[in-house]
Amino acid sequence: MKKFSQTIILLCCLLASFDQSFAQTDIAEKRALKAAKKAEKSFVKGNFIKSILFYSDALELAPNVGYLYHDRGMAYKANEQPYKAIADFTQVIQSMPNDDESLWQRGKLYLSINQHDRARKDFESYLLSHPDKAQAYAFIAEAYEGKRNYSSGLKVIQKALELEPRSSDYHLHYAKLLLDTDQDEMAKTILFSQTAIDTSSAYYQLIHGYFLLETNDPENAIIQVEKSLQRLKDQEQRAFASYLLANANQLIQNNEMAENHFSQAIDLDREALYYFTRGCFYAENADTAKALLDFNRAINLDKSYTGAYNNRTFYIWFPQKKYEQALADMTRIIEIDSMNAYAYNNRAYAYRGLNQYERAFLDAFHSMELVPRNPYVYKNIALFYDDFDDKEGAKENILKALQLNFPVETDPEFEALLKSYGLEGAY
Repeated sequence: MKKFSQTIILLCCLLASFDQSFAQTDIAEKRALKAAKKAEKSFVKGNFIKSILFYSDALELAPNVGYLYHDRGMAYKANEQPYKAIADFTQVIQSMPNDDESLWQRGKLYLSINQHDRARKDFESYLLSHPDKAQAYAFIAEAYEGKRNYSSGLKVIQKALELEPRSSDYHLHYAKLLLDTDQDEMAKTILFSQTAIDTSSAYYQLIHGYFLLETNDPENAIIQVEKSLQRLKDQEQRAFASYLLANANQLIQNNEMAENHFSQAIDLDREALYYFTRGCFYAENADTAKALLDFNRAINLDKSYTGAYNNRTFYIWFPQKKYEQALADMTRIIEIDSMNAYAYNNRAYAYRGLNQYERAFLDAFHSMELVPRNPYVYKNIALFYDDFDDKEGAKENILKALQLNFPVETDPEFEALLKSYGLEGAY
């Protein structure tokens, strides 16, 4: 009996404890709700910092309420703190996998910070439950553009157009991707014949300017793009406008304006493409220190940017005879794209600089298998034979390079090789 009485007393204590716990939870939830309401009011007033603080207070009191993470994520986004916003949206997605709104917001943020692969995956996931959302396809196309995969972007934007065939913006996006893929005539048809396009829009002026630049009319391109820049609100579009102005001014040899516009584009949108192109601009103007910085920045932003590895080698490592660095860059390109014949050929040249001729010949011949009519590979093989004083082998490959229209005037090394074999007039 005594033991039974003790058990009853213990149960009563436990029940009292549970009641107290529920009461405390109820109080916490009420306080969390109050803080959330304050956060919402602050958000509406545009005081995003205060809104974030109130939502953080609410989450301390009710850490398992998923929508609070979403709402704080929106406040972080409004306060231009994308990484913290992404962390909050991720918290929601992990606990509530069907929260498509958080998935959508995270995808847009990934695009804004140039994490293109992650953005694409979020929008592809979103489409599983919203297959008719045209804007999702447009965002996926934009993500492909960020990785310079323009052909895939072109296919995806067509799906957006199938869903919304009267969208002016999607037609203009389509025209841009046609220009990106060197389909100028098709782009011309879209720009000047498609009745759904709003030809009075700033975006139209921007893409029209791009068309003029791609069709070798830089002066008129500048006029159109400058007009668009006065009206464009979207930051990424403004960055692209500055990028186009930089390229157009470079073509007319206004280098000071070109540099200014490259820098403006980068200030607006730190895209790997913009750093890469400015790096090429610096390299072509013999400023290799600045070129190297920009190629490095492009690679830091996009580790798969084969063009940046290639040009860093071509403009920096080879002229400075830094063959170890060149070897590393070419090997990285081959890891990304095992069918890149030009990377094998350049790596062959790097191996030559390191006196590793067996590997140099292997890479050169493999490059030749991939692209048999590449004059540069014959030039390299000619150099290898010349290094071993094999005059017959060297001359044979020099002539093959010339037959394939090797641009002799651009390569002092090859000019010297021709002169040493008495072939100055052979081209």
